[in-house]
Amino acid sequence: MFDWQPIETAPRDGSRIIVAMSDDFMQHQPWNSPGDEYCIFVRWVSQVGYWVDDYKIFVTDDEITHWAPAPVPPQATAHQRMRDAAAIAKHRADNV
Repeated sequence: MFDWQPIETAPRDGSRIIVAMSDDFMQHQPWNSPGDEYCIFVRWVSQVGYWVDDYKIFVTDDEITHWAPAPVPPQATAHQRMRDAAAIAKHRADNV
């Protein structure tokens, strides 16, 4: 499904990518068991010189083995957009 590439070739322009974590990273995680794979989305933040995940946690190059472009999410349907607009309107009305 993903076209995995070595982390050394990953874009460092702030693009969101998916990365595969290293065995060294995995051995310190509570969910680790043989055969587990763990992938997260990250962006390169040049101001700090680190990858940052969606939770704003720093990830170093030695914790990552490979990367792939992040998949493009599907477009929302007209029904989903109407449902979301109604939910936002209700939230605003409830919190006035």
